[in-house]
Amino acid sequence: MRETEPSSGGKMPKPRCISGVERLSPSLSEPALFERFMREFGDEESAVVTDMVGHELIIDASLFLDLKGRWKIQKGERAKWLLFTAINIQRPDEIWLEPGRRGGPDKRYYLS
Repeated sequence: MRETEPSSGGKMPKPRCISGVERLSPSLSEPALFERFMREFGDEESAVVTDMVGHELIIDASLFLDLKGRWKIQKGERAKWLLFTAINIQRPDEIWLEPGRRGGPDKRYYLS
């Protein structure tokens, strides 16, 4: 991953305006919400996406399941923002890398 120096002088960039993105209804079932989210990646079950810096991401139901395998797609009123999340994954403003601890996997944060 390439390290860069911020040229903004420590200021946050202006918010990006995204128009024409629907907000999903939280009244939809969890499987229906997931299916709609996955359509943004061209699949219904899973997809492999290469991010802007060349890392492959697996997009599947595990993003929205808790440790017991139950849906958490509606937790914290996140359902209506799912399509914005898909845009953020595909076209983030920044990608932060946190090296894995104690030999664990690295974590990437996609920010917009």
